[in-house]
Amino acid sequence: MKRKYFQEIRFEEWDDHEWEFDFPRVGDEELDELDEGIECMARAPRVAEDIFRKLLKKTPEFIDARHHLALICYGSPMFRRREARELWEEIAETLLAVAPAEFQIGRDTVSWGMIENRPYLRAMHSLACLNLDEGQYGAAQNQLEELLLLDPADSLGCRGMLPACYFERRRAPAVLELAGKYPDDMLPDFVWSVILARFQMGMLDEARALLKIAAGHQRNILRIIRRGKKPTVRRGQDDDDRDYEIGSVAEAADFWRRNARYWLETPGAIEFIQALDEGEMGARCAGVIG
Repeated sequence: MKRKYFQEIRFEEWDDHEWEFDFPRVGDEELDELDEGIECMARAPRVAEDIFRKLLKKTPEFIDARHHLALICYGSPMFRRREARELWEEIAETLLAVAPAEFQIGRDTVSWGMIENRPYLRAMHSLACLNLDEGQYGAAQNQLEELLLLDPADSLGCRGMLPACYFERRRAPAVLELAGKYPDDMLPDFVWSVILARFQMGMLDEARALLKIAAGHQRNILRIIRRGKKPTVRRGQDDDDRDYEIGSVAEAADFWRRNARYWLETPGAIEFIQALDEGEMGARCAGVIG
């Protein structure tokens, strides 16, 4: 059943096939209260939760308040994850509930570039993260693929998360199909997944060429794969709480935590990485991923 507060949300085409959410009842006062709640999340989560719940009582269509309340639930004891899921799934109903009949996913976009679209896109990204975390790879794949259709520029990095869904279903060709849409991308989860997919499909020369390039940019990831050890489990930290620098050891460790199983379960993959000569690293990329 369509939720009553959906009627308070506007969804309009502002340019050719580009659409934007609008929340007429969410004004400066509500945005200031949201900012106050966000500032309290780390040091006083209960205070933040009260702020978000009061906002939702007043303006239940306020997606960003619902999203941040879900983040608090997700970061709380495990039994509250169900509430986080319910909040994000409620947000997920929004698009189809408010979009007119002429809106078509795959033709029309809801881009990150429009600020009013960001709360919805953020919430859908978080729901996909939750599904990945809980092993719901089919649901995560559907959500991530839809996000790429809505925001082809992929400001949230969904392309780096999708390969895990494909590897779970032994769909290496889907990884390469995705790579064709982002031919110069060096996002770690993405480019190393392309290397692994090429190896799985027997495209060894192509895998080796991209490996030399990726190794030159991301040597710590190269080193951690070469070790071929099971990752250290880090409990209580989700993927949205990363504060490491690009290229750092911490980034490599986080990459390995998410992706180790696919490398370790692919016969010969670690040995393939170990065979790279140190002197071959550092080639520069020129449209070779696709």
